[in-house]
Amino acid sequence: HDRPAGVADLAIPDTVQAVVASRIDLLDPEPKTVIQTASLVGKTFWTGAVEAMLDEPVDVDVGGALRELTRRELIRRERLSTFAGETEYAFTHSVVRDVASSRIPRALRAVRHHRAARWFEATSGDRVSDKAEVIAHHDAEALRLMIATDTEEVTALVDRAVASHRRAAEYAMALDVSAQVAHLEAALELVPGGDPRRGRLLYELGGAYAAAGTAELGAKTLHEARVELRDAGDLEGWGLATSLLAQFLWVSGRPDEADAMLAEGSDVLSQHPPGPALAAMLSRSAGALWLRGASQEALDYVSRHRHVVEVHGDVGARQRMMSAEGGAKFDAGDPTAVEPFRQVLRMAIEADDSMAVATAYLNLGEQLRTGWGAGEAIPVHERGLELAVQRHTGGPEQFLRGSLAVDYFFAGRWDDALDQLSAVEQISDRFSYLEGAITGVRTMIAAGRRGA
Repeated sequence: HDRPAGVADLAIPDTVQAVVASRIDLLDPEPKTVIQTASLVGKTFWTGAVEAMLDEPVDVDVGGALRELTRRELIRRERLSTFAGETEYAFTHSVVRDVASSRIPRALRAVRHHRAARWFEATSGDRVSDKAEVIAHHDAEALRLMIATDTEEVTALVDRAVASHRRAAEYAMALDVSAQVAHLEAALELVPGGDPRRGRLLYELGGAYAAAGTAELGAKTLHEARVELRDAGDLEGWGLATSLLAQFLWVSGRPDEADAMLAEGSDVLSQHPPGPALAAMLSRSAGALWLRGASQEALDYVSRHRHVVEVHGDVGARQRMMSAEGGAKFDAGDPTAVEPFRQVLRMAIEADDSMAVATAYLNLGEQLRTGWGAGEAIPVHERGLELAVQRHTGGPEQFLRGSLAVDYFFAGRWDDALDQLSAVEQISDRFSYLEGAITGVRTMIAAGRRGA
């Protein structure tokens, strides 16, 4: 953690590690116990965390030990603390922490990682989202180390790790979709086939793959989710997975299969009390009608099913329904219908959903180009692309690049258009829906440059 960028892979010489190990070994028992325990918290740690991780009753003078370690320049006290009411310390060098942690038996490390996770949960309060990644790390380490000691009963630790990974994934969705994917993949590895949690985990992972832009893997995951959820008797989960899989099929250039899947899902779910799954299905069906250019049919469909979506749908379903209605009205000649797209963008930003925000920028820009020209669309699409890249939202990123290529073409910025197309073409698992735009823009530019 203390090394400059670019030299992170340099090994610490054995002689340096030996010197540090000798300094730690020569400590009195209490400072040695405290520095070893603190090393498991992270490069920074807090008095309360160390106390919570020690065996109960705590018969170690933690404060005195920390002062001794500070005097010996193995740690330093920070002027400000992340946690109110807690004194924060940091290791003077990462090698001190590495050596200290390596000298703890695995079983004891597992127990202390588990206790660290519980301390972060208890201390974070309403800000637990800020520490969700850290909590997931400690729970995963506790499980890994306990398995390594051949402990037979680890069910409780597995449950903790799965729950922590799912929580970290939920909060990562707003910041970094790649981290969301990693946490869900880690959770899925811990849940065997037939476990009632597996179907929902597969559905969540399929959604993360959609946001990340991995088309083939996402579709495969959602197919598996449908089977698991059906076998588990989870009708709502099956419906949600079916709805999202239909979206995958649509953007993969298979609209007829997507429509058939939406029809199947709507038929099954309409025989039961309405819920979020039916709302998701109806909102995607409305969107499909709009994107096909069936404006009046889309408006009629929205009118018939709006109530179900408004009452039972999540924010994503309501946004899709608003976009379908606004888009159909706009295509029918109502320029004021661009306002629902602005409202959807505000809703997405307020919800801080990476996928929804990028998609909202995409759709708003499309309407602005159609109604007012590429000049109005470009800054909107550029802002959406900036956020998509920043948050690793590869799915919308592909579409935003495709739309910007069209924008730049009409604005006469042909080299910029080709740059965006090249960036999309470098994605091996891209959505097939984009192939028409890629070929079309390239053909028009080639024709234009030949004077055709």
